[in-house]
Amino acid sequence: MDRQKLRTTAFASGATVVALTLSLLPPQIASAASAQAATVSADRAVYMAAEGSRAEIIVTVTTADGLPLTAATKVDYSTTPGTATPGSDYQASPGTLTFAAGSASGSTQRIRLAIHRDWAAETAETLSLGLTPQSAGTTVAPGTRTVVINANGLPYLNSGLSIDRRVSDLLSRMTLEEKIGQMTQAERAAVAADHTLIAQWKLGSILSGGGSTPTPNTPAAWVAMVNDFQAQAMSTRLQIPLIYGIDAVHGHGNVYGATIFPHNVGLGSTRDPRLMEKIGEATAAELRATGIPWNFSPCICVSRDERWGRTYESLSEDPALVAKLETIIDGMQGKRLSDDDSVLATVKHYAGDGDTEFDTAVAEANKGKPWWEQKYTIDQGITVTNRADFARFDLSPYLPAIRRHDVGSVMPSFSSIDWIEDGVGNPTKMHAQRELIDELLKDRLRFDGFVISDWEGIHQIPDPAEPTNGGLTAYKVRVGVNAGTDMFMEPHSAKPFEDLLLAEVNAGRVSQARIDDAV
Repeated sequence: MDRQKLRTTAFASGATVVALTLSLLPPQIASAASAQAATVSADRAVYMAAEGSRAEIIVTVTTADGLPLTAATKVDYSTTPGTATPGSDYQASPGTLTFAAGSASGSTQRIRLAIHRDWAAETAETLSLGLTPQSAGTTVAPGTRTVVINANGLPYLNSGLSIDRRVSDLLSRMTLEEKIGQMTQAERAAVAADHTLIAQWKLGSILSGGGSTPTPNTPAAWVAMVNDFQAQAMSTRLQIPLIYGIDAVHGHGNVYGATIFPHNVGLGSTRDPRLMEKIGEATAAELRATGIPWNFSPCICVSRDERWGRTYESLSEDPALVAKLETIIDGMQGKRLSDDDSVLATVKHYAGDGDTEFDTAVAEANKGKPWWEQKYTIDQGITVTNRADFARFDLSPYLPAIRRHDVGSVMPSFSSIDWIEDGVGNPTKMHAQRELIDELLKDRLRFDGFVISDWEGIHQIPDPAEPTNGGLTAYKVRVGVNAGTDMFMEPHSAKPFEDLLLAEVNAGRVSQARIDDAV
């Protein structure tokens, strides 16, 4: 499975789009004091239609008192061209919707926009459709709506062509900004208030961190949320879908009512590969039932010190047992990632997160301090080792994960590596380790999936020009990208990350080839 194939298989089957933006305009008619208050709203944020069909927008009237309309309510609609051309791309037909007096609150009517077939191979085009109330007391719900018209004729949309050819065609059409967007992952909360940011930032991925859920926290609400996010991505010029990720590390724990399994320290004691595979299958099924195709699991660390606060995430201190139980990857990924009960698995944290040394100096300094002022004594610390022991303890579980189980993604560790062979004592953050990510993982081990950073992982890379190590800088972005990470988990810094990376590429400090490899 080629790296680019893995990233593009999920979206290469989509269609290029013609986008139509439906702007819900503020009310133009002053309300009389005695007029019944009513709101007119469209049912979705994004609509999709094929050329030669009609885009159908369902409009609902809702009264404030819940009673039937006491008088007829009228709403005008009209079209304004964007990049779409009226007459050749669509039929510009203004009109009026009339909800008769006595209509129940919640009554609906439909606007049908005729979309013409022009037989052209083209990307997205846009037109706006405005709604203007013509009745006293009536308002229009705020927001914009987009009608997406699926186009055809571009090679990357052709499922009959080889993956290599489709990937090549798609990459050739992408702008640098679009490629960088595909390398960027934002947190759900960063776009929840304004879903259009997904399209504006050209995001490739969204994640839910711990406790980041829709309201209500039900499977149906998760599906609706993911679909709304996905629709925004599908309204962009090339219609590249999002890949939504989450930490379902021992079951889909973010969802109320999901199946929760023992953590890895307990599962390791079973020594049962078939059980692990079944757990992977069950977790994948529940993830997909909520619309999520990507899991940041399993953790295949080898814990070497029980004082490590995340020892419970380790299957064993024996690398051979960890490798034996990696059948959970098979359960998650199934026979085909395209199956509706399969998810992309992620092995983590590459590598040595369970082998960090206990820092006695930090432990001493922590004494007497409240927990929120204490520093980690071992987690996210330094793995002081030689290359032989690193290969035997820390790296060895990754070989079967890649070669036998064909895992799709790998997440680097927050920790650092300090090779004792040089006798220097110069630890390097794993997110900055080009030797271990690009050269070892990708080239020598022939990992053909993609590398996703941990939560703000590159923020921890020391910047010589910013000794307080307080935030995201161009240096950290440059070092992280050049080390080989392909997608960056920037929960609340997605746009700054994109801007910094764009500047680094334009300055020649990150190559176009590295960007293409990541995408």
